[in-house]
Amino acid sequence: MFCQWCDRIYTTSAKKVVLTCGHNVHECCAKHLVRPPSLCLRCMKPLTDEDIDEIRRVSRDASMDDSWTDSSTDASSTDS
Repeated sequence: MFCQWCDRIYTTSAKKVVLTCGHNVHECCAKHLVRPPSLCLRCMKPLTDEDIDEIRRVSRDASMDDSWTDSSTDASSTDS
C-alpha cells in the first residue's frame, strides 16, 4: 500500500489509517495530516471530524503499545 504523507510503499501488516475518502496513510504519518489545512494529500478533500478522531485514536493506541513495549524492555534490562 502507498502512504500519501511519506510517499512510500508499506507492507499490509503496517498500522494504517483509512480516511473517509478511502485513501490509506501510515499510522505514524497520519498525525501530520491533522495540522492545517487538514487535507487528504491524494484527493485534496478536507479531513472530516471522523478522520481526525480516527487519527487521534490510532495515535493514542500506538503510544499505549509503545509504553507497554518500553516498560517490558526496561524491566528486562534491570534484570541483567
